[in-house]
Amino acid sequence: MSTPYKINFDFLDGATHDATVTETSIALEFCENFSWAVTPIPIGITGGNPSYTIQVSNDGLIWFDYNALSTSVDIDNAVDDIHLSFTQMRIAYDGTGVSAGTVGFLFTNKGN
Repeated sequence: MSTPYKINFDFLDGATHDATVTETSIALEFCENFSWAVTPIPIGITGGNPSYTIQVSNDGLIWFDYNALSTSVDIDNAVDDIHLSFTQMRIAYDGTGVSAGTVGFLFTNKGN
């Protein structure tokens, strides 16, 4: 059995993002179709109702929300799926109303 591949999404301030700042992460690139999961890592978040949307692209220019279940996801919920046909993925984080804390997002390739 192989080990899952794990990588953090980076924002302009790194993998541990200031939760008060609404921002889109730097995209991750992929070349294979596989099962995956995105897990938020909120720490000390106060105020607001932070959420995130998983966005995908094949060219890095035109972005789409992955699907309805990955749009405006509460920061306490993870998202997974059994395939990923797109070549790029990013996180659109919404920290509206958040007054403190940090958040990170872990991408895990679960293999096929």
